[in-house]
Amino acid sequence: MPPRVLVFYPYFPTYRRRVLQELRQLTDARIQIAAGITGRASITPLTPHELPELRALREVRIGPLSIHPDILRQPTLKQFDAVVVAPATLSLSVWAILIARRASRRPTLLWGQCGRPGERGIKRIAQEAMNRLASRLLVYGDMEKRSACELGTIPEKVDVVRNASDHNPRIHDLTSEKFVQLANARGVGRIRSKNYSIDLLFIGRVTLGKKLERLIECIELLRKRGYDAKATIVGDGTALEELKSIAEARSFPIDFPGALHTDDELQPFLDNATVIVAPNSIGLLAIDALNNGIPVIYPNSSGENGPEQEALSVGINSVEFSDLSGPGLANAVEHWLNIAPSIDTATFEAEARSSARKWSPQAVARKIGNAVLESLNKA
Repeated sequence: MPPRVLVFYPYFPTYRRRVLQELRQLTDARIQIAAGITGRASITPLTPHELPELRALREVRIGPLSIHPDILRQPTLKQFDAVVVAPATLSLSVWAILIARRASRRPTLLWGQCGRPGERGIKRIAQEAMNRLASRLLVYGDMEKRSACELGTIPEKVDVVRNASDHNPRIHDLTSEKFVQLANARGVGRIRSKNYSIDLLFIGRVTLGKKLERLIECIELLRKRGYDAKATIVGDGTALEELKSIAEARSFPIDFPGALHTDDELQPFLDNATVIVAPNSIGLLAIDALNNGIPVIYPNSSGENGPEQEALSVGINSVEFSDLSGPGLANAVEHWLNIAPSIDTATFEAEARSSARKWSPQAVARKIGNAVLESLNKA
């Protein structure tokens, strides 16, 4: 009989949906999924409406801490051969599961960010305690594996499972001929005049931390340099109205379509984008870009970048910049426009298709499933 496996998070971000669906399809394990449905930090949580297989849990808040009483009932902890949990240091439920299963020598795996590189302080100490209680760590990238090992976790205990976007990868539906046409439209392998339209696209939460005012300044500078540049900022958040006011006051061509989530809503903006820009940090947006054959401009001096940057190939489908300012972003965009004509379209396509496979929901689910089975074999 296949082993029974519980996957529990205090809440799942919506982009976890397809990975969880793929996990449920695995035939060598019986996967059950449970989570709270109250998000944090403006992150929209996954609910049973989007994922019917999700068991929604009652949550109790104690200041910044959370607990999900139903998941801690004694039968729940004993009936599963393996449990996969979030590395959530503020979840009393996760701590209880880790401690109880460690005491009974039953496998428990942490899936997520198990410590940022160079991070120290109370939060990192708590995270390291979780890492040591767990049987195995499932992290998003090589940089996170190195980080998890900084304070003593052995490399053999850490699996890189990567991360995945919830959106359908359009690249799989494109013939090579069509892909090259799209690449040419973005300047790859084709010299274009300076006055052709450039559409810079950002998708994500519109908060102060995203530093999107740099994008507005970038548009101003590019237009002064003779480029027909415009921007589209897709998303909602606390900084949206202020950014709209700045753009309206300067009469800049910047579109704010609001928060869009479905593939049908997002695809027109992805199709029209010349480049995707990340003024302050890059995360899963890098995967959405590669899945659509769109180059990426992102900072190389930001400690906020996610491991998804490892999917990018600088000089082929991306450009880094170290000057975290509007002029720095404008210079990076112009640098891409200057080097794009000399980039081989076959290499550009090969890199995008390779990343789309490695950072797909199917690949992530398979890696998680393999790690769970290996943990059970060693138990």
